[in-house]
Amino acid sequence: MHLAVAARTDVGRIRKGNEDSLHASANAYRGLFIVADGMGG
Repeated sequence: MHLAVAARTDVGRIRKGNEDSLHASANAYRGLFIVADGMGG
């Protein structure tokens, strides 16, 4: 099986900083995907 991985975050129109974070990794046997949403107010 072939697994293609892509990831992107966006600061948006109002905020100056982006607190979102992500990690994606995969090998022939498994994938690991971590997503953390920032605490924007």
